[in-house]
Amino acid sequence: MALTFKFFTDAGLVTPLAGNLVSSHLVDGSEPEDEFTLYLGSAATSKKLEANSNPGVDQVSVAIVHTVSVWAATTAKLVNDVVRPTAHNGYRYRCTVAGTTGGSQPTWPTTIGNTVVDGTVTWICDSEINNVTDVKLAATQGGLAAATWGAGLNLGTVVLSGAANAKPVWIRVRDSTQYVQNTDLQLKITQARESAQ
Repeated sequence: MALTFKFFTDAGLVTPLAGNLVSSHLVDGSEPEDEFTLYLGSAATSKKLEANSNPGVDQVSVAIVHTVSVWAATTAKLVNDVVRPTAHNGYRYRCTVAGTTGGSQPTWPTTIGNTVVDGTVTWICDSEINNVTDVKLAATQGGLAAATWGAGLNLGTVVLSGAANAKPVWIRVRDSTQYVQNTDLQLKITQARESAQ
C-alpha cells in the first residue's frame, strides 16, 4: 500500500511535490545557494508515520537520493536510459545505442556531447549532475547553517497526519552544476510505515 505521507510544496498539504528537487541558478554560478521549504505530511485523517525498525522509538528519517541509477556491469540498456558513474564525476550519460554494458566501467567523457562505447552500449555525456553532497536539510531555516551537506534529517519518532502536523524540511542547494534544471535528486522517507492513529 502506498504511503499517504509525502512531500508537499505548501504547509496546507494541498500541492504534492511532483518530481525531483528543482534549484534555479544562473548559468555563470554567480548566485548564492538556493533555499526553499517542503513539508512532509498527509492530508488523510487519523494516520501516523513511524520508523519500521522500532515504531514510536526510532526516528522517522528523510534522505537525499539520486534518481539516476549507478552504472552496472553486464546490464541490458535501452535507448534513453540514463546512468551516472560509480564515482561521482559531475556528469550523467544517456544511452544512444541499446545493448549490454561491458564487464568494467568505461572511461567516461566529461565534455557534454561526447560519446563512449561500453560493451555494446553507446553513451553520450548529456548533462551535468548534482551530487547528494550539494544539498543540506534542516528542520528550521536557522538549522541549515550547521547542517551537513548530503546528510539525512530526523523528524521525530511519530509524524501525525493533518496540515497542523506537517513537518517543514528546509533545503539548501549549492550550485555545483551551474545549470538551471532539475537536480536529479529527490527526498525519500526512509524505512517508515504508516498506520492508523
